[in-house]
Amino acid sequence: MKGEQQEKDEKKKPPRNNFKKKLMCLLHVIFPSLLSKSGLFIVVYTIVLCSRVWITIKLASLVGELGSLMGKRDFPKMFIQQAWFSLWCYPAALANSMMKFLEKKIALQFRTELTKFIHFNYIDGRVFYKILLDKKLENLDQRTTADVELFCSTLTFIYGHLLKPFLDLLFLSHSLAKMMGFRQLFSFYAFFFISSAVLSVIKPNYSRLVSEQQRLEGFLRSDHARILQFSEEIAFVGGSDVERANCEKSYKILETQIDRSLWTHFWMDIIDGYVMKYGGSMMAYCAVIPSVFVNWKQMNSQQSVQHYLTVTTMLLGLGNALKDIMLSYKEVGKLEGLTNRVYELYNEIMEKRKEIKEEAKVRGEVPKNEVPVPGVVIRSPDIASIELINCDIYTPDGLTKLVDNISIKIDRGEHLILHGVNGTGKSSLFRTLGELWPLRAGTMKLPPRKEIYFISQNAYMCPGSFRDLLTYPEVHKSSPQLEERLLSLLERVELTGLLEKFGWNSVENWQSLLSGGEKQRLVIARLYFHQPEFGILDECTSAISIEMEHKIFEQAKDLGITLITIAHNRALRKHHKYQLNFLGGGAWSLTTISQEDNDDSE
Repeated sequence: MKGEQQEKDEKKKPPRNNFKKKLMCLLHVIFPSLLSKSGLFIVVYTIVLCSRVWITIKLASLVGELGSLMGKRDFPKMFIQQAWFSLWCYPAALANSMMKFLEKKIALQFRTELTKFIHFNYIDGRVFYKILLDKKLENLDQRTTADVELFCSTLTFIYGHLLKPFLDLLFLSHSLAKMMGFRQLFSFYAFFFISSAVLSVIKPNYSRLVSEQQRLEGFLRSDHARILQFSEEIAFVGGSDVERANCEKSYKILETQIDRSLWTHFWMDIIDGYVMKYGGSMMAYCAVIPSVFVNWKQMNSQQSVQHYLTVTTMLLGLGNALKDIMLSYKEVGKLEGLTNRVYELYNEIMEKRKEIKEEAKVRGEVPKNEVPVPGVVIRSPDIASIELINCDIYTPDGLTKLVDNISIKIDRGEHLILHGVNGTGKSSLFRTLGELWPLRAGTMKLPPRKEIYFISQNAYMCPGSFRDLLTYPEVHKSSPQLEERLLSLLERVELTGLLEKFGWNSVENWQSLLSGGEKQRLVIARLYFHQPEFGILDECTSAISIEMEHKIFEQAKDLGITLITIAHNRALRKHHKYQLNFLGGGAWSLTTISQEDNDDSE
């Protein structure tokens, strides 16, 4: 079993050789063109980096001249040169600050572009629902927020902290080659390349460390989100000890992973620091001393000091540049881990959008032991009823048939109530009508989407003002006519007291503030506001009194809304003309509700 689990885990891990391909896909999103906002920021950032490198060379030259003047004991000129050095330090400080500012601005712009892409493509139609339904990706909230932010900041950091060393490498090498010759410079390079080759052999897998830490962060976040979502249920049954234990367990696993990562970084930092930083400094002095002795006959003491200080300053700068390039594997490994997580989200979004666009509209035969093909869905303004013709209702994975070969037509005014035990396909039929679940076989004819309004078992209170609760998902500007209409709806469901308490523009955490009955009546008022041709109600009045339930159903019918209802209260049958019975095993039947049946149910 352990071997099988390890094999499954390995299959889940994306191949390392796809890193560049994945990164290029994400770069296409956040960096569409050179004329985009991201592109302009990059251009300005690059110019500032180039100017900073040129200033570095200039400061090194000034340091050498100061050393020469000090050797000559020409103090007046030395103080003048010191003043020039101080003046050149100002643009250096400005360039450094500009680099930090632009690095954060670019990271923010990258995050903005990527977040806009996710919001537009993920929170669109049924894409988010299909992704959540498949459950292929864990910690979606973590991926869409924290992972995106960390990916963009790491990407920007790598660009700046690799481009500057490469520019240092280019300009400083050119200057040093003139001053000390290629032989000493080559030995300096050789040290870093050999050291880099050795370090690449012993370096740990930083990509896996980062990816695993982000995954565990997501699990801990999910544990706390679950407590927030089900706080009342947990408090009622006294489940705080269990929930605390779950959170502590998740944090302990995360702590162990972070501790492992810290120790890994600690030991590698010791090796990297000794070899690259201090080893590079020692190699700089080893390279500069021969150049001084080789040219000592052509230079006096002051020129030797100037030469030594200038070359040493440049070599130390070149050493830092080479060190940054050679040690960039840490940040690149971190970027690779984050790229894998963000790309998985990107790829899943694009696949689900493609599935929705390319869902077949032609019914086909279903081979034995294979997932059935999609049926036909016809939606048109000319259709004034809901009709299912020889439809099979399956679970989303297509493996379990819930309702077999159902054919039913619901015309306007022919109110229908669904009856059956749990798990026989009542809510599944609603999800198929809403095209949340695919129609696996048969033909389904539907009116336009705006003419069907679904109310689920959980009353959803959207963020926003009290006015927004009634108009969701539409957004309306405040007007006397709108508020007069909304007030009449509140009067119908007997919730005018909430308006007196909060007012139209009040913004609260409505989901936790309102009672279950208040939320259900507000959703019913929302149904009245949209006034569709068909209202599909899935046990949406369970927290409302029986008297209010009867009143609501009568009001909906008076507004011309054809009701298709799931309700356990048999007294509500009298508001419907037909009853669709789910018998289990895919069987179903349709019966007419007579007056005698209504009398019996009461």
